[in-house]
Amino acid sequence: MDSQGLKTLINYYCQERYFHHVLLVASEGIKKYSNDPIFRFYHAYGTLMEGKIQEALREFEAIKNKQDISLCSLIALIYAHKMSPNPDREAILESDAKVKEQRKGAGPKALYHAGLFLWHVGRHDKAREYIDRMIKMSNGSKEGQVLRAWLDITRGKEPYTKKALRYFEEGLQNGNDIFALLGKVSWS
Repeated sequence: MDSQGLKTLINYYCQERYFHHVLLVASEGIKKYSNDPIFRFYHAYGTLMEGKIQEALREFEAIKNKQDISLCSLIALIYAHKMSPNPDREAILESDAKVKEQRKGAGPKALYHAGLFLWHVGRHDKAREYIDRMIKMSNGSKEGQVLRAWLDITRGKEPYTKKALRYFEEGLQNGNDIFALLGKVSWS
């Protein structure tokens, strides 16, 4: 399976809350595509959701300065600290300050990954904020529109779901976007 297929599978497993599968696919991605840090990010997320908070914190710390996933890693660090039985308030405040700083100059990829993570943890409104900004910045990125469609159908508000199908169909033009195809199938 190619890199995009593995990422789509990870997104599917995140939404279904099959976190052991997230770990398995992320591990495969790390082996095959060691230069793509998104697989390390989702390995850390799967680890966190399996209840291994300290291990996940170490993994997120190790990748928090990697381009394109720095913003989502910082947001994940905050999320992980808050899941901890004894949250490190200082670390949360420090990461929060870095998120605010990075968000200002974040590029489309960083905004996309941050929005994707926020969607996975159920923060739909915040995710939409990031994705809308990403779409605006990238002149209507198909990848961003497909994610916005997913946000719209999973939050289940009627006026949004009608637009979602159009975004999935646009995502399917010029090629086979598996994430868009999966969205179209689940929308029907």
